[in-house]
Amino acid sequence: MKPIKTLIPTAALLAAACTAHAQSYRNAAGARVEFGNDLVWAGASFKHRFTEHSALETSLLFGGDAIVPELGYVYMHPAFPGMRNFYANWGIGVAAPLYDGKAEWLLRPSLGLEYRFPKTPLQLGIDWRPSYRLSGDDSYERFVFGRFSVPLRFVF
Repeated sequence: MKPIKTLIPTAALLAAACTAHAQSYRNAAGARVEFGNDLVWAGASFKHRFTEHSALETSLLFGGDAIVPELGYVYMHPAFPGMRNFYANWGIGVAAPLYDGKAEWLLRPSLGLEYRFPKTPLQLGIDWRPSYRLSGDDSYERFVFGRFSVPLRFVF
């Protein structure tokens, strides 16, 4: 019981400190769920912003008997004039699904929207993430058009 008594005040203090800086951030970490084509991947997601408009994003997803590490570049800009918390983004990256002792290489473009909740350290997004298979077993589709993801991140 003692660890919980320590954890709750520590979490509240951390959340209060991050809320003070909710409008600008360098890093965001959380979860991503990706779905489409009868396959769901879910796991951890991390984004590091280098500038106001460019970021490096990485994910480690699990699902369908696969482990899927991903790495990509994302360009962000305000989505709607006068709305500070909506951002449109597009990017390009690679993924390497590992399953059955094999690995594939996927080219992963992305196009999406993200929303920063005011006065909180939370960010929610929706992305279209098709993939083009560069290598691997020819029994799978080369281009997968209908893949989408929802990231939910804690910004700091």
